[in-house]
Amino acid sequence: MHLLRRYPFVVTRSVASAPRDASLFAERVEAYEVLNDPRRYHVAVNAVQLDGIRLVALRTTGHRARFADHENFGIVVAHRGGLLIDDGRGPTEVSGDDAALWQPGRRITSIPGPYLGLGLRVPIARLAAHVSRNPEDGARLDGAWPARPAPRLVRALRQAVREFDAPEGLNPASAAARGMARLLLDILADEFASIAAARRGPVPGSGIVHVRRAEAALRERLERPVSILELAGELGISTRSLQAGFRQHRGTTPRSFLANCRLEAVRERLLNARPGETVTVIAHDCGVMHPGRFAASYRLRYGEAPSATLGRAQRRG
Repeated sequence: MHLLRRYPFVVTRSVASAPRDASLFAERVEAYEVLNDPRRYHVAVNAVQLDGIRLVALRTTGHRARFADHENFGIVVAHRGGLLIDDGRGPTEVSGDDAALWQPGRRITSIPGPYLGLGLRVPIARLAAHVSRNPEDGARLDGAWPARPAPRLVRALRQAVREFDAPEGLNPASAAARGMARLLLDILADEFASIAAARRGPVPGSGIVHVRRAEAALRERLERPVSILELAGELGISTRSLQAGFRQHRGTTPRSFLANCRLEAVRERLLNARPGETVTVIAHDCGVMHPGRFAASYRLRYGEAPSATLGRAQRRG
């Protein structure tokens, strides 16, 4: 369990400095108090920035804070301990595997005891720019905000943190890391698109022509960060329509299709590897975002580990 230890942001045992340190996140701290023995007070924040959004891990012995932040929104996921967060819609308890989404504005966070948790912090302008790339989705950020993030968003956040904490962790500037950011933004955008979709009714699946065009575009973009929302926008259809079309005509999803194409590309590269190339470098070159998950998928499909394929090719060469 590392939880972004490679990326220290703030570490303090000073109650006086904590509000100033929190302001580094571009939010105003209006009130701050320690809830337990101040002599044992300790806060550590680790954070990594990728493509305009920030993954965060927080450790604290316990505190209560009132923030004012009109430029960002975020997600909190408990890992150990719990907290209470109130962004004006009433208090939401977060503990165990719970998660909460706080909206822009004022909020109060109360952490009564030792706590370790994850967070995702997103500028509203960043999500608005992402959503605007597909007006067919009808997503709006000026309406109702969900109080809880979708489980798949929490899973994606946890997976992203694991990849940065891995022994050969992702480089925040890499294409794979940018692809991970696009995935998180796609899921967030879908949260708001689902509200619009509920008003419009069932979404028809896209036709086979759109699916084929999407497949061709995805094959061309294996090595680049990919947003399914942006791709659907280029095709002139909603993201949900493209997803429904893939399920109807291919029995899969656009992202699963993309992952399969990347798996095949890695296989081809490993079979023809040059001296000195590694599995990690080849996988990242092919756009793989989750090396650990990739290795398991590769073994399941080809009956051997990627390293075995590479070793055989390099011995032959």
